[in-house]
Amino acid sequence: MSAAVDSTRWTFEERLVGRTGREILLVVAHDAHDLRWGRMRQRALETETKAKGEQMGLRTFLMSLLIVGVLASSWVAAGPAQEILEDLARSERNERRIAGYTYLGIGAAVGLVSTAVLIDSGIGIYGVVVGGLIALPGVVALVVPSAAELECRQGCDSEDDSALALERLADRGRLERFVSGIVNIVAGVASLLHPFGYFTRYDYVYTAMSSFGMAAVDFLFPSKEERAYARYRERVDQGA
Repeated sequence: MSAAVDSTRWTFEERLVGRTGREILLVVAHDAHDLRWGRMRQRALETETKAKGEQMGLRTFLMSLLIVGVLASSWVAAGPAQEILEDLARSERNERRIAGYTYLGIGAAVGLVSTAVLIDSGIGIYGVVVGGLIALPGVVALVVPSAAELECRQGCDSEDDSALALERLADRGRLERFVSGIVNIVAGVASLLHPFGYFTRYDYVYTAMSSFGMAAVDFLFPSKEERAYARYRERVDQGA
């Protein structure tokens, strides 16, 4: 047993000096046991470290697959509200771009023609001003996004947010057409109460009829936002 204690303090050769054959065998056996135990422990640690690394790698891989799956499902399996809101936003964007470029084109044409006509009179700048005023709504249409586009930026990533956005847009569209209808009725009544005839004797009648007709359109036909929300409700009812 003394050999086992001495092995932690002296070298192998020092521990063999003055030993009997039996003690030498004990020393050799003890060193061999320590060496074998050390190798086994080192091998066990390496195996454990490798197993932990593989487990960590597998866990990371599974977590990555889960995240990718969630993102893919949210992108691929878009709900009806998201689809309808995206379609509405895309339609609004196309319409305002068409309107914007149309106003710009008309403004540029009117500005050039007016400037060419008025330049000899020394007031060609007024042609530029008129063209700029006509083109101004086009600039606004191209720069300012529509309400549907703003709602889609904030809510198209979520089905619930998209549904709420469609409801808000429908309420806004309904309010706007009712206000427009009331304004048209007031304009028609005002035309009848205050007759005028700039081109014919019945100009006020034509104006009143036109105002009443636009009011009827406002009150009878839902806005595209309301139709979009109605499509969403229809799809939800069908799915239920």
